[in-house]
Amino acid sequence: MGEPEKHRILMVSDFFYPNFGGVENHIYYLSQCLIKEGHKVVVMTHAYQNRSGVRYMTNGLKVYYVPWKPFLMQNTLPTFFGTLSITRTILIREKISLVHGHQAFSTLCHEALMHARTMGYKVVFTDHSLYGFSDVGSIHMNKVLQFTLADVTQAICVSHTSKENTVLRSGLPPEKVYVIPNAVDTAMFTPAPERLSRDEIVIVVISRLVYRKGADLLVEVIPEVCRLHPNVRFIVGGDGPKRVRLEEMREKHSLQDRVDMLGAVPHAKVRSLTEAFCIAILEAASCGLLTVLPDDMVVLAAPDPTTMVHAITRAIYMLPQIDPQDMHNRAFKQLNMIVFGPLVTLDWGEACILDSMLDLVGLKAVEHSFWALRRLNIHFGLPSVPYLWHLGRENILYSYDSKFFALASLATMEGRKKTCDSGASPIGAAQGHLLFRHNVELGFRSSSVNVLGLGEHRVTQFSRLCCEEEPKFTSIYHPKNWTRKSRIGVVSVELDVSNTSNPSNEKLKMRLLKVATCNLNQWAMDFDCNLSNIKQSIAEAKAAGAMIRLGPELEITGYGCEDHFLELDTVAHAWECLKELLLGDWTDGILCSFGMPVIKDSERYNCQVLCLNRKIIMIRPKMWLANDGNYRELRWFTAWKSKDHLEDFHLPSEVSDALSQTTVPFGYGYVQFLDTAVAAEVCEELFTPQPPHAELALNGVEVFMNASGSHHQLRKLDLRNRAFISATHTRGGVYMYSNHQGCDGGRLYYDGCSCVVVNGDMVAQGSQFSLKDVEMVFAQIDLDAVASLRSSISSFQEQASCKAKVSKVFVPYKLCQPFNLLMSLSSPLKIRYHSPEEEIALGPACWLWDYLRRSGASGFLLPLSGGADSSSVAAIVGSMCQLLVFDNRIVVIVHRFFRSLGVQDKNAVDIRITSCGVAELKMLQHGQNLGGSLIYFVVKFKVNSMSSMSEDKQTIEFCFLYNSIITVNAEIANGDKQIKADAIRIGHYTDGQFPTDSKEFARRIFYTVFMGSENSSEATTTRAKVLADEVGSWHLNVSIDGVVSSLISLFQTLTGKRPRYKVDGGSNIENLGLQNIQARVRMVLAFMLASLLPWVHNKPGFYLVLGSSNVDEGLRGYLTKYDCSSADINPIGSISKMDLRTFLKWAAVHLGYSSLAEIEAAPPTAELEPIRADYSQLDEVDMGMTYEELSVYGRLRKIFRCGPLSMFKNLCYKWGTKLTPAEVADKVKYFFKYYSINRHKMTVMTPSYHAESYSPEDNRFDLRQFLYNVRWPYQFRKIDELVNELDGDKIALTKSTDGENVNVTADGGMGVVAAGSGDPRAGF
Repeated sequence: MGEPEKHRILMVSDFFYPNFGGVENHIYYLSQCLIKEGHKVVVMTHAYQNRSGVRYMTNGLKVYYVPWKPFLMQNTLPTFFGTLSITRTILIREKISLVHGHQAFSTLCHEALMHARTMGYKVVFTDHSLYGFSDVGSIHMNKVLQFTLADVTQAICVSHTSKENTVLRSGLPPEKVYVIPNAVDTAMFTPAPERLSRDEIVIVVISRLVYRKGADLLVEVIPEVCRLHPNVRFIVGGDGPKRVRLEEMREKHSLQDRVDMLGAVPHAKVRSLTEAFCIAILEAASCGLLTVLPDDMVVLAAPDPTTMVHAITRAIYMLPQIDPQDMHNRAFKQLNMIVFGPLVTLDWGEACILDSMLDLVGLKAVEHSFWALRRLNIHFGLPSVPYLWHLGRENILYSYDSKFFALASLATMEGRKKTCDSGASPIGAAQGHLLFRHNVELGFRSSSVNVLGLGEHRVTQFSRLCCEEEPKFTSIYHPKNWTRKSRIGVVSVELDVSNTSNPSNEKLKMRLLKVATCNLNQWAMDFDCNLSNIKQSIAEAKAAGAMIRLGPELEITGYGCEDHFLELDTVAHAWECLKELLLGDWTDGILCSFGMPVIKDSERYNCQVLCLNRKIIMIRPKMWLANDGNYRELRWFTAWKSKDHLEDFHLPSEVSDALSQTTVPFGYGYVQFLDTAVAAEVCEELFTPQPPHAELALNGVEVFMNASGSHHQLRKLDLRNRAFISATHTRGGVYMYSNHQGCDGGRLYYDGCSCVVVNGDMVAQGSQFSLKDVEMVFAQIDLDAVASLRSSISSFQEQASCKAKVSKVFVPYKLCQPFNLLMSLSSPLKIRYHSPEEEIALGPACWLWDYLRRSGASGFLLPLSGGADSSSVAAIVGSMCQLLVFDNRIVVIVHRFFRSLGVQDKNAVDIRITSCGVAELKMLQHGQNLGGSLIYFVVKFKVNSMSSMSEDKQTIEFCFLYNSIITVNAEIANGDKQIKADAIRIGHYTDGQFPTDSKEFARRIFYTVFMGSENSSEATTTRAKVLADEVGSWHLNVSIDGVVSSLISLFQTLTGKRPRYKVDGGSNIENLGLQNIQARVRMVLAFMLASLLPWVHNKPGFYLVLGSSNVDEGLRGYLTKYDCSSADINPIGSISKMDLRTFLKWAAVHLGYSSLAEIEAAPPTAELEPIRADYSQLDEVDMGMTYEELSVYGRLRKIFRCGPLSMFKNLCYKWGTKLTPAEVADKVKYFFKYYSINRHKMTVMTPSYHAESYSPEDNRFDLRQFLYNVRWPYQFRKIDELVNELDGDKIALTKSTDGENVNVTADGGMGVVAAGSGDPRAGF
């Protein structure tokens, strides 16, 4: 089908914001949903007080407040033709294609509909209330209704009673009137966890205090009820003209202590004398309160005081027998809702009707896809609900097993049993219309599916509907929008879902499998933490209906245990944790793969343990171990080499006794279930020349589980994702990937990004950076798609026919479910990648947070020099605070909105973010194109003074430009309890307070110190202060001149000599010594402040000192040993200077720290020498090479494994068009000289976040000697010989004439090594 037509819709009514009420909220949320569907929506209403003209609301909703004042009950004076001019202007200016009027007694609505039809527009009318036929007002209103609705295109009512009322009053043909009933999300309305006290009975009335809401009845009912029942108290919320009478009643009967008048309560939907379908009744029933529905759940009364008093008395007597939870469960069965998707090939009227339904079902501002209902499904253990194609003529109902997701009026629900003769339970059958698409097979999980036509004429049973051509049923209803091209038909069906255990036709079976993978923030050797995260991940997977749960590699112990793996205790504790998981119900009904070390015979293996239903079904040892870069698995584990068979592994005795299981298959193989085959492929095995998944796929394995421990490195994610895609692109399959996420105790940050790939398409992806301990990723897969792809590839079939057999373990258990339209399938998605700048902002920030919360420290201290490196660290800490805290600026916007509604007290409103989104855009500022993001927040708020209001009754969207990082990761705002608890502990919040502002939080946990000297410039002093203010740190400005002078004087006393700087005539030795004194004084001062400043400010604990040297300076050794770069940890120690400068420019815009732009533009300087008119110290001059050249040297040395001679050869290709071979040789020799001189500094480098593949970090990544012959006599001699052969004083290469490829010379290319030395992506 093609894209649905996009409309430009004009909503017209006298009732809209700032007035509050059901119609007002309906129009607003309906407009928001239509906007999200891509339609343009404009609202036309009358002026409210001083609100006149054009206003804009959320998502660009344009509102015309026309200059007409209301004269009665918020209605404008009827003039018939007075509004023609402005209505016509709006219709033409906004290019309207559809006019939608609301509410029968809105004069503006009727006039707009009349003018629109006169001008030839199509119009829709929605009636929200019931009216009589005999009173004077109703008679006149009905006449108006007959006149204005005579040629309306379509009409909508919210219940069948409302439809009958509207048809009788207006004379509309019944087929023109559609019923779209209201509904409620029962998951949002649950009883209080504890039974309320019966000592006091509280009766709540929330309503506009007007006649038609029954306010006059309260004046007589309340005193009588209070007289008869001394333990009854009333709470009356709402405002209106009848409030005065209630106030007088309260004074007259001295009921001030028993009747609370709350005043106006926004967004309240309550029952009234003319309500067509009261949502509040459904909400209250779901909460377990006495309202309507069956006789034991409802107390009805005629609208007179005496009857109402008797009804209230009856309800009071019934109250002790009411079980709120039982009532909630019953309400769930009868009132649950269905999510509807977009509609196509329907005419404009039906499209508008079904779009309207998005609001009426209660989705409001939440996305109306099946994702919006996932939370509800998880709550009740149901599968995800897909988009449904539907056409609503009467009730719209659909069934899953014996539970209903339904839209229907109460009357229909009550009468359902009477109209069903199929023998089903009262909620076991439903009548409605379903719209089916071309080539869609509908397999109902029901043994009895009957087709009904108009007039409820029964047809024979069927189990398959396929509208490929004209539907072959004897009673088919063809709507007027039938299109041969799309072959859409409508059938009316009655479904008996009382027995749904088996499909009625085996051919209808699809193999639907729901899988769950996860990112876990484990901590090496913290078994309690790790086990808790594992249990949480299993619980969430089971709640979502997943049949497979995959965790990361070595998740029980943590991946980074290193030499702790050599301890027998570590293995024993892992078995104890696994036993605890198997003795509980964690593995019941779900296949779980756990990572842990296992000792078999005398060898230690890195294993995946596959468990199901409290049994271990297989242990799969890792066959190819990661043993390069940061990985040393061969130091701790043995690779499994027996591929041809499975062996019996005898479980440890304590595990065997507990599980009543003695042995388990151990080795390389897969698990064959009744309906699919599953196998494990562990991390490094995927990247080997002959990965196991190729052989396993030929043996019929369809689901591959890869448990990994992969760390973050800039620009690395694409390599990993391409491996998953290629693994299944040509051979088919479902590839599940799980990874650690966070700092587990070392230099690495594991960057999550768990995902699911199907046949080369990624269908689910987790976050790369997050502060959460557990993040789940779900996918619903059709395994028949895998089988279909494999059967279509001839080469796959041929290779499979002569494959080498792989051992398998047979498990007589089904993982899949048959076809069910209510089980949505995951679709391919666009893979999300962060830019390198975002990776620098997010990765080190998350790493710092894990280190901070797990180290017991109270914060960070940073020597902030005002230069690029230390400023980058400050920005990263600021990013961490923004990740944690829901920025207060959004709260201010929300409170400003409430002030416009008359809510002045900030404490009266509870605000929390519920969802958010990011839309990329470009901003033009002074002619410069700046990257930016349009962020929208769905903010949920509750008025605290109305504790009886349900939390989901108030939802508002805010759209504005803001930092995308905060939006995606504002963890405290999103309600993560562990992160909030850690933030409260570290920030030392008391009395229930918690962080609400990133700058305020930074001031609690972040000290910055500018340690200036006589050599420091005013510019760097100012930059440091401005940046500290922007981040929010507690900033100190300290002069070290006194300490330095004292040390120099001490030296002079001891030796009789006073050193001088080079600019003052001193030698290089004197110059370097004076610089070292300053640098080391700063280190001592930093650690002293970090240990004592918390004591000064009455804070417990200590602060971690942050270092700020980058990877290029470490490689060159351009730093002082034991200077202020010698810190506790360093978030940028493995990031290049080039990347940091790019990050500073990005952060100036996206993090809101504008001073970083000036810092980035300043030339790098250490400011350790005096500034003179003719001299200023610069880093690149001091080093004798640029930072760009350092990056090239670093990649050649580490990534491409070049010694001096190889580096010279490759650089001759790279730089040969601008430098002579002799000049290239000098540069290479100069680099290796100072690299080898300073290599010893790497042995004491601050532990740094690993982010770059050419890091010289000596601890585990770049293992080399630190004592060199710095003259490199043999290597340099070989270089000299080559220079002589090449006539080294002349340019050897000419420039390329190919302007598009700078890596090509006139005589050819420079080669992959030389080209890669300038590529930041090299090394993957």
